[in-house]
Amino acid sequence: MTALSSAKAASTMKAYGQENEQRRRWILERGLPLNEVSTVMYLAWKSESVGSGSLAKISAAYKMVNNEVSIPGAQCVAELINSKKRAEATTRMQPVCINEPVIVKIMSTLEDDAKSERDVLLVHLSYSALLRASEASNLQWKDVRVKNGLLEVFVAEAKNDQLGKGRTTFVQCKAGSDLDLLLKRWKVRCSLKNPDFIFHNLHNQKPLSPSSISSIVKAKFDAIGVQGSHHALRRGRANDLQAEGFSLDEIQRTGRWRSPAGMSTYLRDNPRAQGIRVEEMESEEEEEGPPSLTREAPVPL
Repeated sequence: MTALSSAKAASTMKAYGQENEQRRRWILERGLPLNEVSTVMYLAWKSESVGSGSLAKISAAYKMVNNEVSIPGAQCVAELINSKKRAEATTRMQPVCINEPVIVKIMSTLEDDAKSERDVLLVHLSYSALLRASEASNLQWKDVRVKNGLLEVFVAEAKNDQLGKGRTTFVQCKAGSDLDLLLKRWKVRCSLKNPDFIFHNLHNQKPLSPSSISSIVKAKFDAIGVQGSHHALRRGRANDLQAEGFSLDEIQRTGRWRSPAGMSTYLRDNPRAQGIRVEEMESEEEEEGPPSLTREAPVPL
């Protein structure tokens, strides 16, 4: 049991613990036995209010603390999850991608106060370095440095960091660029209190939680009339890199994805990814409307 728990991330263990506690409470409140059948009944009840991803998490949490699941039980769980996936497919919307023009709009909201400077930098750096909310929360001043026009962002705990040594993402940050100026401006303001964390609470200098970071980014999007989340920054930057000609391996390394399969769910169909060169696309002008026909001169007999 110790090996099973230590092999998983702390955030995963916490989420699984909460799911198991909720399942246990529901079963006991109804006077049911704490067994596999009651768990399947709980999943069926939850399927009326949550998605397939949540059902899969409940199932994984149960399996973590129970050594065996019967074949009929596993089949019931799989059918519940697959049934929910089919229902979701009919209403699923295309995930939102935040691209560079949106970042430019966010930049236009910058004001001369600490909150505005922090929040705009949070959006810009999260987009540029493909930061997850948890990674942005843990980012410290010692983790970033600019060298030769490149910003080095050290992520101490990344999903593709199997050896636990941390991973570094490199971002273009030329002198005088928006990102360069935002960083310098925020660093000067922070120099008065010298906080360890880049994105911190303005009152006590403690790091912002991942949920607070997500809320701040969503508020910035709402202010310019854009629907999106913090994760949309990561998705959008990955697609922008693909459109710029970066290979899938380069995007995976930049975004610190553990596997190509995990990254592929973020990417939309793109001509470059299908082997079409930009030169070929630019050389052919798009014609609107039906093709025009011209009468040829009659050939003399």
